[in-house]
Amino acid sequence: SDDSAPMDLLAEIFSSSFVPLSFGGSISSVNQAKKIISMGCEKIILGSHSYSNPSLSIELALEIGAQSVILAIDVRKENENYNVYANQGSIKLPFSLEEILTSAKKNGIGEIHLTNIDLTGTFLGIDYELAFFARKLTNLPLVIGGGLNKENLSDENLDNRIDLSGSSIFCIRQPLDAPLLNYDSNDW
Repeated sequence: SDDSAPMDLLAEIFSSSFVPLSFGGSISSVNQAKKIISMGCEKIILGSHSYSNPSLSIELALEIGAQSVILAIDVRKENENYNVYANQGSIKLPFSLEEILTSAKKNGIGEIHLTNIDLTGTFLGIDYELAFFARKLTNLPLVIGGGLNKENLSDENLDNRIDLSGSSIFCIRQPLDAPLLNYDSNDW
């Protein structure tokens, strides 16, 4: 439904932020996405709904521009192949990663956020094989997530047309494994 996003909270966050923000999670209609964009969000992230409703990304691109439409793709490497998953890795999709990446641009996607979900939170390093495989298949802006560690932040081997994302790396853990956000660190 169009009511699934926490609109009051989003409005508060967008109005107090001075950096561009993207939002994703249960975006199921153009009207819902337009409302979120009108509150100050720069980009909409589509995931599971884009697979069940392929026309959503095309309609969204026509309304808000492809540059504001991100496709989030979750993958797992199984038997030397990258398989695509939805709903936090609980549903294996019948589409190949190659199929999705090569059709993304014509489907209204302006950016790809690709995550190896088995590496998320592990600090084992990004999946270079995945990054380079994806770069060969699309010229869209590409962000790779999953496994980010400090070494990746200064890695000169990474293609300069591939960006990285991380979340766990920006947290510090306390004795009860409770995360505290870490914005001010001299370790960088």
